[in-house]
Amino acid sequence: MKRKLLIVFFLFLIQTVFSQTGRLVYGKVVNNEKPINGIEVINLSTKNSTITNKEGRFSITGNPKDVLVFISKNYEPKKVFLDQKNIGNIGFTISLVQKIEQLEEVVITMDTKPQFNSQKIVDGKYFDDAQSSPKNRYVYDGSIENGIDFVRLYKEVSKKIKE
Repeated sequence: MKRKLLIVFFLFLIQTVFSQTGRLVYGKVVNNEKPINGIEVINLSTKNSTITNKEGRFSITGNPKDVLVFISKNYEPKKVFLDQKNIGNIGFTISLVQKIEQLEEVVITMDTKPQFNSQKIVDGKYFDDAQSSPKNRYVYDGSIENGIDFVRLYKEVSKKIKE
């Protein structure tokens, strides 16, 4: 019985050893010889991903013929095909090229300054909705809803008198 149990144990041990065929791949991501942090490294074959640290270093599991993709918002994406020397190497270096954002044609025209009447902006009617209202509708604060604005009324009357 002990012998059978020992054989089953070794079979499970061998099976787990062979199931872990992926080995760790170490590397460094640079731009102009300076390390880049925050680059996402994705193994397309195993769907594993990692992010580079402050020194630009990463480690990810991989096999020969796997494809690593290096993605970032500020750098051009790059694909690298793994081979035996990349996996066996202590670390290989990937150089990324920074994206150059070129603007479309910018047209500058000279217009006259708009004349704003700030009182019209202040006097404009703004509708208040229940979700963005800073006022608590369930607590009485002494104000009169839909009351008369005497200052505005005085300004309108004085404008008519001056004309």
